[in-house]
Amino acid sequence: MAILTQVYILYNPVSTGSSYTTAKELFDKLTSIDHLQVELLKTDYAGHAGDFAREHATEAETLLIASSGDGTYHEIVNAVLSNSTLESRAVCGLLPSGNANDHYHFVHEGNTVERIRLGDVRLIDALKISFGPHTYYGHSYAGIGITPQIGHELNQTKLNRINELWLVIRNLFRIRSVRIIIDGGRRRYDSLVFSTNGRMSKVLKLSKTAEIDDGLFEISALHSTSGPRLLQYLLKASTVGIETAPQAKSFSFITTHSTRMQIDGEIIRLPAHTEITIASVQQSLRCIV
Repeated sequence: MAILTQVYILYNPVSTGSSYTTAKELFDKLTSIDHLQVELLKTDYAGHAGDFAREHATEAETLLIASSGDGTYHEIVNAVLSNSTLESRAVCGLLPSGNANDHYHFVHEGNTVERIRLGDVRLIDALKISFGPHTYYGHSYAGIGITPQIGHELNQTKLNRINELWLVIRNLFRIRSVRIIIDGGRRRYDSLVFSTNGRMSKVLKLSKTAEIDDGLFEISALHSTSGPRLLQYLLKASTVGIETAPQAKSFSFITTHSTRMQIDGEIIRLPAHTEITIASVQQSLRCIV
């Protein structure tokens, strides 16, 4: 258990979900807890949540809650993990208020208000993506191939199983496979996803055996193939789910050309001819979700 004294609830006024309503409901419940100072804050621009989290990253008694989809939470997690050590690290929280909430649905347990009152903090894994001088963290997954290519559309749409599959099918024949180098050999993938989270984009079940705190991430790899085979894979992932996936603590590859990577809900550009390393940082994220 931890002692929490300060809670900041950050909401996005332009979120696709009920960001403010969800944040205000939690704010009202937490204000009755005597030992907590609680503030409700509106984000004013892209990156605001990250800027705010950097200012409070080393406050171990502070809880930073994103009332949003995975994007605002991604900002907070990156700011906290990049600017603190585990011994002096703010706690991160997430309320399901945006379009994508894969992390929340996979990690959530118990009564949120009671857990905050008790300081019931959980330690979970994070992904660390490194190349050149750059470092990014992911709370759920990082992927190249189909993931960033259709990720923007998925994040802009209110998803259910039917329209998510339709968006994927509509984009199947526009997908370009990515070419990378692994252990000196050239490989082509339609999709390559690294995940601590067994779910992605609400309904895709990447692995039934994924654990959030075992120091390993799952590798969901789909080599370059035909549209029908890719569709078959996606249909299985969105219905019965993928049973298991290979696991690793670290994975490296070299890009042959500039390509996009999606980390949680955010898309970054990977430069050409660059070594990319994905590593699991075991139980590095202090959270109440």
